[in-house]
Amino acid sequence: MALELEEHMIIVENGVDANEKKMVCDSSLDHKGRLPLRFSTGTWKAALFIIAIEFSERLTYFAIASNLITYLTKVMHQDLTTAAKNVNCWTGVTTIMPLFGGFIADSYAGRFRMILLSSIIYLMGLGILTMSQFIPTLKPCGVSNARCVNPTKIHELAFFIGIYFLSIGTGGHKPSLESFGADQFDDNNLEERKGKMSFFNWWNATLCSSLILSVTVLTYVEDNSGWGIANLILTVTMFITITIFYLGKPFYRYRVPQGSPLTPILQVFVAALMKRNQPYPSSQDSFYEPESPQRKSLCHTNNHKFLDNACIAKDNEITEGKKPSPWKLTTVTKVEETKLLVNIVPIWLASLIYGVFNAQGATFFVKQSSTMDRKMGSFTIPPASIQVIFAFGMLFCVICYDKIITPILRRKRGNERGIPILQRVGVGMFLSILIMIVAALVEKQRLITAEKEKSKVLSMNVFWLAPQYFIMGIADAFTLVGLQEFFYGQVPDSMRSIGIALYLSVMGVGSFLSSFLITVVNQVTEKTGKRWIGKDLSSSRLDKFYWLLAAINGLNFGIYVLLAKRYSYKNVLKNVAVTIEAELGHAYDRPQPRETLVVSLAEDADANTPQQVHISLVGEDRMRISWITDDHTPPVVYYSITSGKYDHTANGNISSYDFVNYTSGQIHDVVIGPLDPSTVYYYCFAPGSTHEYSFKTPPAQFPIKFAVSGDLGQTGWTKSTLEHISQSNYDVFLLPGDLCYADTVQPLWDSFGRLVEPLASQRPWMVTQGNHDIEQTPNIHMPPFTSYNARWRMPFEESGSTSNLYYAFEVSGVHVIMLGSYTDFGPGSDQYEWLESDLRKVDRTKTPWLVVLVHAPWYNTNYAHQGEIQSVGMMESMEGLLYKARVDVVLAGHVHAYERFHRVYNQQMDNCGPVHITIGDGGNLHGLVTTYKEPQATISAFREASFGHGELEMVNASYAKWSWHRNDDDESVQADMVLIKSLASDPSCIKLLV
Repeated sequence: MALELEEHMIIVENGVDANEKKMVCDSSLDHKGRLPLRFSTGTWKAALFIIAIEFSERLTYFAIASNLITYLTKVMHQDLTTAAKNVNCWTGVTTIMPLFGGFIADSYAGRFRMILLSSIIYLMGLGILTMSQFIPTLKPCGVSNARCVNPTKIHELAFFIGIYFLSIGTGGHKPSLESFGADQFDDNNLEERKGKMSFFNWWNATLCSSLILSVTVLTYVEDNSGWGIANLILTVTMFITITIFYLGKPFYRYRVPQGSPLTPILQVFVAALMKRNQPYPSSQDSFYEPESPQRKSLCHTNNHKFLDNACIAKDNEITEGKKPSPWKLTTVTKVEETKLLVNIVPIWLASLIYGVFNAQGATFFVKQSSTMDRKMGSFTIPPASIQVIFAFGMLFCVICYDKIITPILRRKRGNERGIPILQRVGVGMFLSILIMIVAALVEKQRLITAEKEKSKVLSMNVFWLAPQYFIMGIADAFTLVGLQEFFYGQVPDSMRSIGIALYLSVMGVGSFLSSFLITVVNQVTEKTGKRWIGKDLSSSRLDKFYWLLAAINGLNFGIYVLLAKRYSYKNVLKNVAVTIEAELGHAYDRPQPRETLVVSLAEDADANTPQQVHISLVGEDRMRISWITDDHTPPVVYYSITSGKYDHTANGNISSYDFVNYTSGQIHDVVIGPLDPSTVYYYCFAPGSTHEYSFKTPPAQFPIKFAVSGDLGQTGWTKSTLEHISQSNYDVFLLPGDLCYADTVQPLWDSFGRLVEPLASQRPWMVTQGNHDIEQTPNIHMPPFTSYNARWRMPFEESGSTSNLYYAFEVSGVHVIMLGSYTDFGPGSDQYEWLESDLRKVDRTKTPWLVVLVHAPWYNTNYAHQGEIQSVGMMESMEGLLYKARVDVVLAGHVHAYERFHRVYNQQMDNCGPVHITIGDGGNLHGLVTTYKEPQATISAFREASFGHGELEMVNASYAKWSWHRNDDDESVQADMVLIKSLASDPSCIKLLV
């Protein structure tokens, strides 16, 4: 593995890999099949070519769709019900066809080729429609060109062939084009990722612009100069934009299709079904996920556990040099991709009613406008042109959302998107209820006016429809844009065209449902004497139909809210190379603190129930198990490598402590062993107990992975961070101080123990203390660290230390030193002399890695905690010792932000100094510190004020990988990564080792 790392990655220790700034490494290629250059491909320079052809396609679609019901009723003389059904049918086919086109694009053709092919089909459809207006035999009334009651059959045939050719063209065009546009932005680059979020907003702004032009200029041309002239304009425009799109070929980033994306999904279901009877493992160690730097990996989630069977490896399924059958054993990522599709199905279903609501804008709303006063002086507004108000509403909202609302929400909520996608969708769904209520009231007034005036064109002004159209535009800006981003982002990467097609199918199926609903309503209401939707508006009761839709939307909104709250977003572990920018600390909008969680004892627990279970390493092959009970129970642990059959026991000690008027529970402390490495052990605290726990011992040799997070606390952010850590497949957890932020409120220690138990009982947690763990209150409680020392006993005695506040341990070739920032550290102090002695004992031939943890960081460019004696004084006292010993990494907390430094010593970059990392961003209740010194110091490599956690993986004796994972609104996003070379393997540094 180390060889692969050396071949494929550049070690970043004192600078940035320059190639990463030049090349895009997100699996895309340029038009010659090479890695694309960042400065000459993609982003807005490519997106503008794509938006140009989208403008033309949407211009055509809206020009036809917005006035289609007028053409069917006035030119082809269909009654209102038949025309509405035909419009809904065509709209439904047009928006469902993308499912097929998206599948072909993702599987075989590729998005670029699919766009060209579908554009040609689209152009053919426009050509047929144009010819049906100019060729005499194809005209509506044939060669006579006179007004006729019924059009010729050949015109009907040509017309419907033409518009359904557009449907087929849209099927390949629409899903491929939007996903191809989004592909031009690299998710692994901060600025490009933000650009992609804006892309969906401006994409829809383009749609609004095309809608405005189509329902004003082109609709006017259709009504006054003829449908043939309008079709000719659209045909020429489409030809020009196809040419423009092709000219952009050198600027695009392309994705190579990987075959049917449905095959891996089917494999997961088949494998899960075949293994449905196998027991579910207590840990994720048997989950199959081979390393693959060519693709993104997804974190394991705990929902739909039945599907996990597909990635649980049996002993005989994996043999060296032989790849397992994907129909019997699949990867965790494939299982999680399948879960993504399962997860989005309820959201898709809940969105269909919005599609039903949306269908009214192009049918009944337009038909209503045709009966109202549309005069503006001597000019008569075409019926379909009233939809321009909808377009202005959507355009207004999209611009405000992107330029005003999103930046404000980013600052307040710390989410790059402003608000989570499904919340954005929900806003529009709520507005749809209001719109149907307004529409019902307006239609009621129109019917009253029609009853009085008894004329085809009423005195009631068409702008009575303005409120419902404007609010509808705002609703679409929230819901439709949100659904686009949701279905694009939440499906597997190989199915993004299909994801866009799923969004479009919401509108398509919604149109079909609207037609079905019209039929059902008519059949039901006809039995009462009068159909709600008759042959014309005068004989209809659309107001009642709108009230029905308002009620349906309201019920659906309640269901949607429940589903959205339960939805688990896509969780990606991205392979991202480091990009360092001086302003990066200010480029990301930071999350706000969340409330403190108080975790109570389980309802079925009693005074003898073990709680707050956690384990820690003791020596080479032993483990300390600690737990608390309310009553006195024997300090005995029963353990074995077989679940339920315990052939080993170990005894320990019980203690408790008092803090003012608080008395702790009974703290049990038992050391078990010897234990085998890389082995899962099962344990309990009483014979026949139903409370069985398990843990896995660290490996005996490389690789080994440490999860790291400081200033953890117990907030909503803490819970989210712990969930991300649980999915990282780590071996040992390191916590550089400030555990629970109890700050003398002792029950919070109990709550913290219960919160972390699911993780701390399965992997060893090695901790050191921070300032919030001191809990020294003058004249009330003087001894410091009372609670910390009693509850979190570490192996200090085994490492020759006289204090639980500083100690050392070795595991899998790594020597880890935990120092105490809040106990004496000056020369001559017990800690200083112990550190000197411990460093002398380290044999770098056996333990090539040397890692140190402190709480208060020695290097820090954040304005928080500057100049504190625990930082400045400790560094002055001990930095020389660490430098001479060639310490590789120093991890710290205290500052509630993340910062990584280059190798440094004595305030200067030094190839033989340690890499200092501040990671005090676990989830504390005080929130983040966001102000950094400017300009960024040259020794500072990466800094960002966000919650998150780190992962330090020692790959072998020479190389380690450090990565930091931002907690991006509950999504784990790898935002920083660097390869580190052990100083013990660096000839220029090893010669100075003492």
